[in-house]
Amino acid sequence: MRLKESYEQKNRGNAGFPVEFYHINLNHPRYQMPMHWHMDYEIMMIEKGRFNLRLNDRLFTVKGGDIIYVPGGILHAGEPENCIYHCVVFDAEELFRGNSLAKAVVSSIPGEALFIRQEDTKLYNIARNIFEAGKAEKQGYELVVIGLLYQLFGFLSIGGTFKGAVTPHSSASRKIRTIKAALMTIEQSYQGEMSLDMLSSSCEMSPKYFCRVFKELTGRTPVDYLNGYRVEVACELLQSGKESVTEIALSCGFNDLSYFIKTFKKYKGVSPKQYAKNISNLL
Repeated sequence: MRLKESYEQKNRGNAGFPVEFYHINLNHPRYQMPMHWHMDYEIMMIEKGRFNLRLNDRLFTVKGGDIIYVPGGILHAGEPENCIYHCVVFDAEELFRGNSLAKAVVSSIPGEALFIRQEDTKLYNIARNIFEAGKAEKQGYELVVIGLLYQLFGFLSIGGTFKGAVTPHSSASRKIRTIKAALMTIEQSYQGEMSLDMLSSSCEMSPKYFCRVFKELTGRTPVDYLNGYRVEVACELLQSGKESVTEIALSCGFNDLSYFIKTFKKYKGVSPKQYAKNISNLL
């Protein structure tokens, strides 16, 4: 179930519980969800507000109460509007290791994103209960979450559920592969000097056509995405408080400190130092 390479490669949880929960509000360093992909499975729940969600080549607006199931390999991104949202991401290969029946069931389920509707009561309640258990973190919650994930895939495999699945347009496959290749290049090389020619050549496209495809699928230009990605990484480093602003700027691919500060303000509305101060006051 896992490709040898993916854009976002992270170890989720641990061997016994390969699951991570993310509770995201305005102060989270990754409040804006950049376009990315991974082979882990993800479930998103919007608590309140609006969320402009991109899935492969399609754009949707979701709101409080909505739940979205995103299997591995799907490009996804989001622009929240006064939004609080939650994500649970899990390594299905590790979760079902040694269980051939579970692996067979998961493999039989279409690899398409799905909006879990409230009228589909059983499936919706299972998904909500996963988030409730993860939020409470009471003793033994890990077993509760694993049991609920088994139930989730069991109900998904029963059939009929995927009438509302999100399927890419038939002409988008090559474009999706192109964007995945570009995102991998950015993730692997953002710390060094990068140019539009470098990105477009990694996708075997002319710079002009590459820009058009990238903007079409991500809603952003390649340079805008790259700068935004660098700033998000900088936010995580500022949260740790272990490096100076200058050190962080250099480690995120900014060779000019004043340009880093200007770019950071553009995306976050405050200077790096003020951002770090605001975060420390919340901790």
